[in-house]
Amino acid sequence: MKIYFLMSIFLLAGGSGSLTAQTVSGKVVNTEQQPIDGATIILQTSDSTFVDATISNADGNFVFNHQPEAYRLIFQHLLYHTIEKKGKEKDAGITVLQAKDYALDEVIVRGERPLVKVEGSRLTYDMPQLTANKLVTNVYDALKQLPGVMEQNGVLTLAGAGSINIILNGKPTSMNYEQLVTLLKGMPASRVERAEVMYNTPPQYHVRGAAINVILKGYKPGEGGLQGEINGNYVQANKAGEEGGVTFAYLSPKLDIDFMYNLNNHYNRQGYKLITRHTLNDEIHNISQSTNGENRQLVHTFRLGGNYKFNEQSQLGLSYTSSLNPDKQQSVTSSDNHSTTFNHAPAEEQMHNVALNYTSGFGLTGGIDYTYFRNKEEQSFRSIENNGQETTFLSNTAQYINRWKVYVDQNHTLSNAWVLNYGTSFTYVNNHNSQRYNLAAMSGMNKESRVDEYTYNLYASSG
Repeated sequence: MKIYFLMSIFLLAGGSGSLTAQTVSGKVVNTEQQPIDGATIILQTSDSTFVDATISNADGNFVFNHQPEAYRLIFQHLLYHTIEKKGKEKDAGITVLQAKDYALDEVIVRGERPLVKVEGSRLTYDMPQLTANKLVTNVYDALKQLPGVMEQNGVLTLAGAGSINIILNGKPTSMNYEQLVTLLKGMPASRVERAEVMYNTPPQYHVRGAAINVILKGYKPGEGGLQGEINGNYVQANKAGEEGGVTFAYLSPKLDIDFMYNLNNHYNRQGYKLITRHTLNDEIHNISQSTNGENRQLVHTFRLGGNYKFNEQSQLGLSYTSSLNPDKQQSVTSSDNHSTTFNHAPAEEQMHNVALNYTSGFGLTGGIDYTYFRNKEEQSFRSIENNGQETTFLSNTAQYINRWKVYVDQNHTLSNAWVLNYGTSFTYVNNHNSQRYNLAAMSGMNKESRVDEYTYNLYASSG
């Protein structure tokens, strides 16, 4: 058994000694030299530390009241490609943005409701506006519509920040990134009210680096009562599968309840054939190899959450989230000049999360979050040589994870609009892994490990 003990303390204060009282200003235009209104501009130091954010005005002009010695500007707009620009001068000059391939009839402006607002270090996007007239079916796809957000190798990244954290309703969680993504892929995009993009996430969220805070819809006067949605889709490309689900929400001045169930039937087939001719000692050797495989899984995603409001400032929330993959099947057959191998790996996977949180009217928030994860896999391997010799073995692997997170945060509003924040969090993770083979000759490869991790964080910040 191995035990890891980690402790970190963060002391943060508003402002930075590397910034002067000077300004950075510039102008944003399109390829026709027309000013771009509503472009979001991010100001960072040369090492990607967030400094400030602003929005260009109707003339395309913008100004920051800070000037690092060397800075990076990130320009974002829904209708234009995101670009980055480095500089050292007070005048950042004119920046030209290239338009995306959007048809004009897909751009709809309703009243004076802004698409994005700069709120301190947050960029808050109105998600119903952002996804209007776009083919997005779930929350994860909706997040990919955010300016500056891209998907690379199945992971969301943010221009100027790299990888990002995902936060749901502003509450810390013990679920990891992959588990949160599974939940968001099963949740309809219509459930999201807004998304807060943070390049430098405040410490009370208990994550490091950049983050996207996904805020689900809650009660609003005139929009309460029972709401529901049924959805489904079928995809046929390199992979085929069906997906569908149902969502219900009951919203009222005192109690909000949401229920979501999603079923994803996933099938993926792949294969290739390789034929080569090699010359050795003036003799040509024909070598061929082919591989064919398929992957099948049926994933059930479930969430039930409730939020009781004592008054406008105080509320108590409780939620349960589960993801079940009871019959995952993966088979691969490979053959070459010398042998044919068969590999079959059935697996079972499940995740359960329970979260309880409380927000008071005097700036105190706290909560406890628990996640249980289990994965069991059996691998059957068989190899037949051309001479008839056969090798067969069976392996069993298992992983059990128990993860707890407890946090408490407090904020005070001081004179001159200053805010003092401080808090703490504790995370405990128990990870048990094992791998065993059925052959005595392979017993030396059997493994089993248990790891306990304890992490304590303290922070204080003002601004």
